[in-house]
Amino acid sequence: AQAAYAKRSSALLDQSIGIAVQGMNDGSLRQFDAESISLVSAGTFLFLARWMPSDDIDPVRLGADVADLYLHGLKAP
Repeated sequence: AQAAYAKRSSALLDQSIGIAVQGMNDGSLRQFDAESISLVSAGTFLFLARWMPSDDIDPVRLGADVADLYLHGLKAP
């Protein structure tokens, strides 16, 4: 299971880097933005899970919340 998880994590990292490179090449992402996101993205999942009640952690919802955070930033609902 650990090897499969490591392989999947590596594939996601490669995909993330590829998307960032594509965005920088087409001008939709600045290098500054890509560097900032790479510094905080790994910890985001860990810290969001810590802020949620332990009996309410749904991995699909957590992923959606992280995506919303990156798409919309912090703003009042």
